[in-house]
Amino acid sequence: FTLRERGFTLLEHAQLVRAILEKFVRLGQRVVLVGHDVGGAIAQLCMLHAPEKLSGVVLINSACITQAAAQLRTGWSGLGMRRKLRRLMRKGIKMDLRHQKLVLRPWESRSGRALLKSAFGAWERTWPGPFERRACRDEIKRAEHAVLLLWGSRDEINPAENAEELLRLFPNSYLFEHERCGHWPYLEDTDWVENKLREFLFTLHATGSLNRASAYGSKPSA
Repeated sequence: FTLRERGFTLLEHAQLVRAILEKFVRLGQRVVLVGHDVGGAIAQLCMLHAPEKLSGVVLINSACITQAAAQLRTGWSGLGMRRKLRRLMRKGIKMDLRHQKLVLRPWESRSGRALLKSAFGAWERTWPGPFERRACRDEIKRAEHAVLLLWGSRDEINPAENAEELLRLFPNSYLFEHERCGHWPYLEDTDWVENKLREFLFTLHATGSLNRASAYGSKPSA
């Protein structure tokens, strides 16, 4: 009954990222983690459990560990997820064919679908319960890290309510929403995401933190 067979839990993913940081990041250096969807939840856990390794976090249409997990229904043998992904891709800016294939490719083979269904099931089973979510909420409120939130407003998986919750919780955070993007802003409008990342990294380098009032102005904007 190996990890591969049952899927990595959410915390195990965070521990794996921490181990990678400890192995490859030089003493005294810090990194910026970028996480999308469940990857954003893993980044949030890393920030809480290994704050000394990070200087900032970027969350792109992220799941929120302080909220109950949405059911990740994949359909029989994972086939339903391909239809769901195609429908979601029509919600935002139309991706080019190469990016569409990139999103769908992991779900095209039977073995790939089986592994993904296992991973989704492990995430759902190990998602923080009510007590853990409350503890995470308290820890997040004390976090000092700079947090950049990039959101496609047309996302049906992780809606804008997630972004608003994270913005309220993280004391040193800022939100940018793209009104025409869906679940994958980094594939739908690559230039927009790249520019926001550059601004964020420049601000971190210049000030050491992201201040909502001074770094980007007083109001969120796209």
